[in-house]
Amino acid sequence: MMAVWHRTLAERFDRFPQPQQLLMVINELNRSGNLLDHPQEYRNALERALELLDLLCRDARWRPALRELRRAREKIAEYYVSPAPIDPAPLQNCLLALNAEAWGMVKGSRDDEGRESRVEGLSTLASRPWTLSTLDSLDSGLSGLWTPSPPASVHLTCNL
Repeated sequence: MMAVWHRTLAERFDRFPQPQQLLMVINELNRSGNLLDHPQEYRNALERALELLDLLCRDARWRPALRELRRAREKIAEYYVSPAPIDPAPLQNCLLALNAEAWGMVKGSRDDEGRESRVEGLSTLASRPWTLSTLDSLDSGLSGLWTPSPPASVHLTCNL
């Protein structure tokens, strides 16, 4: 059984703006990616990401993206039970693509030493709303295909 990490957050989580909610989940995934060499801390960060993602899924504002969020939860759970830590950066990028404002907050950000953020830029197409077409196997080298709504002719591939 997983620990409860955010005991007082549940009753106020839905009052946070959507970009902030999503960035809380992405932050824990980023933290887990920075802890690949520390298995227990890696798993703790994934537990926190799962807990935050569950809170996010309970918020009615995220109902249109519930399928994508549940698929992301499934991938985080796979990372959690994997015998070796898996870098969650590709999943972070796909989650980030769910909210243009959150993407804009991260795009071009740098860490304390001036290096690019671990979350890769998604091009100017990220300003459009995204829906998930397919997200089959993030770990076997297949790509998840994100298509914008509209125009449907433009595609963004998340290599997961």
